[in-house]
Order: sequence, then C-alpha cells, then structure tokens
Amino acid sequence: SKKWCCIKLNMSEPTATLFNCVFVFDVHNKSDIIPSLSYVFPPTYEDSKLCRETQQFCFPELSSNSKSLFTSKDPETFSFILTGGDGSKRYGYCRRFTGTNPECFILVSDFSSFSLFSHILDIVEERRKVSKSEVFIFLRSILARDCPSPGQTIEVESFSSQGNMQTLSLSRSDCTYKYLDYVSYEKLFNHLSHDQVLFIFRALITESRIIVVSKSLSVLTSCILAISTLIYPFTWQHIFIPILPVSLIDYAAAPMPFLIGILEDSLDALFTMPLEEILIIDLDKSSYIEKPPIPDIIPNNLGKALSSKLLDIHSHKNNTNEMTAHALCRLFCKLFIGYDQHFSENGFDFEGFLQTKTSDVVFFFESFSQCQMFDMFIVENEEMIREGTFDNIFSQENIDKLDTTLNLVRKRSRSKLSRSISKSTLVRSISRKPHTSHQSMPAPASSNEFRLEGSDDSNEYGIETGTVKSARDTFMGAMENDPNVPKKKKKKKKMFGLF
Repeated sequence: SKKWCCIKLNMSEPTATLFNCVFVFDVHNKSDIIPSLSYVFPPTYEDSKLCRETQQFCFPELSSNSKSLFTSKDPETFSFILTGGDGSKRYGYCRRFTGTNPECFILVSDFSSFSLFSHILDIVEERRKVSKSEVFIFLRSILARDCPSPGQTIEVESFSSQGNMQTLSLSRSDCTYKYLDYVSYEKLFNHLSHDQVLFIFRALITESRIIVVSKSLSVLTSCILAISTLIYPFTWQHIFIPILPVSLIDYAAAPMPFLIGILEDSLDALFTMPLEEILIIDLDKSSYIEKPPIPDIIPNNLGKALSSKLLDIHSHKNNTNEMTAHALCRLFCKLFIGYDQHFSENGFDFEGFLQTKTSDVVFFFESFSQCQMFDMFIVENEEMIREGTFDNIFSQENIDKLDTTLNLVRKRSRSKLSRSISKSTLVRSISRKPHTSHQSMPAPASSNEFRLEGSDDSNEYGIETGTVKSARDTFMGAMENDPNVPKKKKKKKKMFGLF
C-alpha cells in the first residue's frame, strides 16, 4: 500500500460536500501542552480520531515555545494532509490567530483547492471581527454545499446574526496540472534559489531524507507542499509530514526516506536526535543547515537545460506555477519517451526499455528504478493498460507541447523585459535635466534600473547609446515641435547621462 502520508487514519467515505467538518482549537495558558477544542461542527466529530489527530497540527510549537503564541502577529494561513490507510487523502485548511486568546480554525475537506478555502477563511476572519457567532452561522450555511468543479463558481447565501442576507461567490481555479490547485511554486522561489530547488529535486528522485525549516507556518506548509510535487507525475511514497509537532520530533530520526517540515522553534529538539545524512534547509535564510552529498543522476545535457529553465522562471517570476510544472515534467518526458512501447501481458520490459537509451540515461534509470515512486508508477500504468484507461503523458506530442509553451512564455518574458527597458529609458529621458557642471553625473539612485553590461558602445548607465539616442531624438523632436513648450536661448552645454 502507499506510504505517502503524514498521519494515517481510518476515514469514512469521501463526500461531495464542500468540507466535512469544522474544528476550532484554542490555547488558554502558556503552560498548556495540548490545545483545547472550543467548537466542532457537526457535533458527531467531537470525540473522533480525526479530531484528535487534527489537534496536533494547529499549534505544533506547544511545549517548546508556547509564549510566542500570546504575542500578536498577523493571522497565519496553512494546510496539512491527512492520509488514510487506504491511501485516500483529506486536507486541513487552517487560519490561526495569536495574541491574548490564541485560536485556530480548521476546515477538513476531501477536496484540494487552497485558493478556494483561503477565500472561505478570509470570510471567517472578517466575520470573526464582528463575533464568533457570525463565523459559525456562515460555516454552517455552506457546510452542506457541493464543492464547485474546477473552473466553476457557486453562490452561497448566508445570514448574519442580525438576520441580514449576504450572497457570496466561491470559485475553484482550473489548472492545467490539478495539483496546482493546492500548491504554489511562487513562494518556494521567493525563499530559495533555482540551484537550491534543483538540489532538493535531486534529493527527492534519490529518495533522500529531507527536513525543511521555517519560523512561519504559512511559509513552511506552502513550500513543503510545493517541494512534494516537484517529482510529478511521480508520488512520494515515504513519510511525508508537512508540519511535525515538536512532540513527534522522534520521526526525524527514522532510518527510512522522509520529507518533513518543522518550525524553527523545534531545531533545538531536532539536534538532540541522532541525525545522519539528512538534507536540512532553512527557508527563511535561503541556506542549508546540513547539506549531505546527493548523487547527481540526471543526464548532463538534461540537467543543464532544466537548470536554465528554472533560472529563467526564478528571474522573471512570470507564470511561475505552470512554467515550473512544465519544465520538470519535460525532464521526465525526455527520460521516459518510448516507455509505453515496452508494456506487454507480462508487464513492463525494463531491460528492453534500457536498450533504447544512451549510457547517461541508463545510469539515471539504474538508480531511479530502485525508488518506490518508480515501482508504483509502473504498477499504476500496468493497471491502466489492463483497464483501457492508459494515457501516455511522456509522448513526443506532449514534449512538443511543453516546448512550445516554454518558448512562448520565454518570449513573452523577454518582450516584457524589453518594454520595461524602453519605458525606463524614456521616463529617465523625460525626468532628467541636462547637467551644466563639468562634474560627472551621480550613479543611479535605484538598483532597479536596467544595465546591459558588456557593450563597448554604451554610456555610463550601461545602456546602448543607439537606444538612448533614438529615445533622445524622439523626445527632443516632440519638444521642439510643441508650441506650448517655451523656447529658451540656445547655449553651449556639455551633455551628460542619458543625453
């Protein structure tokens, strides 16, 4: 059975309703080790195992740094995954408030849509400012509503405690990759460089042990969920705990592969454990705490191409989610192309498949084929072939589509950059006045000004003089022909800077 999990539970059958239940936990005293349940709906979940397991994730720092919870900070939004013994998943969406009365609202749903449930929690936060009864009226009114399909918007009606009717729109995003409805690569690239993301990817495909650290629950859960999907369409088959409570820190000493997220407050407890060969990365400092040697099994040419694409994505931050998914999926497409031709009634002919590959790709598969994610992927494909539902996502047609999309976005990004340079040049041309002194012009005040380095035919700003001259001529010609612009006596001036 699948081992991709954080906590295994015996779950009831999935429902079509927006979410299954609501829990509200709070902390009364700084000495509390376990948060208290202050509200649950429907009430049948009050003594459930789901309630007890969920309780651990709302305040994972309890017993290590409870005092910080009583310091007012901005509300935190985060999430976690509960995996059943049969591999089914439920998603916990949380909004946590600190200060005098720390409390955490948790919505548990069978559906993965972070944007949708973040919107619901935004409404919870606004109504909480009025009263808790406003919150509970709203949540009870939408609990039984069906979850919208991807790309669909539903309208729900909710009464206030004063009896006023309010109509709310709830939308679910429609992503090319379904998992992007739940994860975002943008925050990951805001905290890590493209080289660090690539190094983590290498650790994942060699099934290493990985710990991700942050002082923010929102940053931690968002980034580690994004990390877990870097290997799509493969699935992490080992221990996966997006938020490890300090009370469960022993999991970090497990001898098998794992992907675990911990709060910075838990580091002291972590280093009391016997730790060996674990990649530990600090999101807040964008640095490695521990960096063991990770074998680079990716073929050299494909590794360089992936690194270049991730650098483009990291630099331009344009459509980061889909572009990252495209780039990583393209790598697997290049490696697996033609694998669909090696399935038969006897299963997958791995040796026959390797005979069609170059030595560097064979080296990759000699390692990757030892991973559980590879075994599970092949088993699932064999089942789909028997059922007649097989879809070869690693086809040449799909590679061509990915290449087209990547090239279009790259051209769009460069076009956007060129327009920004032209606009910046023209704005500076209009705003700067010529200097009459013989002193050199000061350096630009902003580091955001563009520099095109490496050209001999450039001015002190590093911008090609041909471009500047064209902008200058256009601007000066317009000024001379404008009758509303007063004409001054011509004087001999030494022109500096852009002109």
